[in-house]
Amino acid sequence: MGKKLLEIVRDKIRFKHYSYRTEQVYLGWAKRPKYSGFKSSAKDINSKGQRDS
Repeated sequence: MGKKLLEIVRDKIRFKHYSYRTEQVYLGWAKRPKYSGFKSSAKDINSKGQRDS
């Protein structure tokens, strides 16, 4: 099974050597429905950033 969104975000933040506090803020944003949009995998999103029906 693939990684979940928060794991991917965390890995990218750590790769860029951002501070711990920045990591926490970004993860908080990713958890909010306003920023996460809908709960579906990245496979359901096409190249235009829209859900495939």
